[in-house]
Amino acid sequence: MPTQDKDFRMLSQAAQAWYRDYEVAPDDQASNTLGAAAIQLFNDGHRTLDEITTMLIGTYVGRWATRVNAPTSNALHRPLVKRKPSQATGKAFYGRVEGTRLDDG
Repeated sequence: MPTQDKDFRMLSQAAQAWYRDYEVAPDDQASNTLGAAAIQLFNDGHRTLDEITTMLIGTYVGRWATRVNAPTSNALHRPLVKRKPSQATGKAFYGRVEGTRLDDG
């Protein structure tokens, strides 16, 4: 399985763990907020499921916390892409870039 797929699976599992921990049903707004936060955590260097899950659970305490600073509509409709690794750190990161598709690179 390509690394990119494994990374996305891990980010999804972290969000699912947040739902289980707070015993709430998934919804689009919370999923978008948690997904964006998980990607940012990954970009900030958190690379394990435990790290990202712990950060999500500690940062977003319950469903109402996912309603604060939710991403804009524009941010949600741009595709996720895996960006090239930083020359300084050698680490790849994920983000949204207009006009670029996930399968382009």
